Amino acid sequence: MKIYTSYFYKVRFMKPYMIPMSTAIYDPSWWKINIDKNGVYNGLRCEILHPEPHNDICTRCKHTSNPENCEFITNYRNQLSKINFSKLIEGFNFLGMTMKDTLKFEEDPIIVLLVHEAPDNKCSERKALQEYFTSNGMLVTELDI
Repeated sequence: MKIYTSYFYKVRFMKPYMIPMSTAIYDPSWWKINIDKNGVYNGLRCEILHPEPHNDICTRCKHTSNPENCEFITNYRNQLSKINFSKLIEGFNFLGMTMKDTLKFEEDPIIVLLVHEAPDNKCSERKALQEYFTSNGMLVTELDI
C-alpha cells in the first residue's frame, strides 16, 4: 500500500481511492465524518500519529526557524520512534481494503497522512512523518495533486 503526506487544503482535490487521515492534534472544524462531493471519505483520524498534546507548542523556535532546532519536532520524532511500525501498517492495510470494498473503487487505496501546514513550512511534522516511514523501509513523500 502506498502512503503519502499532504495537508487539509488538498483534500478537495483527492480521488475516492485516496484515504485522507488527520495526524493533527486539532482538526479543522469542517473535518467531520462524511463523503465529500468527489466521493472522498473525510473525517478519519490516525490518533497514534497525533503529536502528544503537551508537545504541541515550540517555545524555542515558535515554528519559524530550522526544524532541527524545534523542540516540538524533536519531541514528535521521539514519539514516533515508539510506535510499532508493523502494527501501524497492518492497520492501514486493513483500513484500505475495507474502504475499497465498502466504497467500491477499483484503484488500489492510498493512505494520505494530513498535517495543517503547507509543504513550504519547514517546521511541520510532515518531515518527521516522512523520516519515520523511511527509517522503517517505506518511502513516503508528498502527494502530488
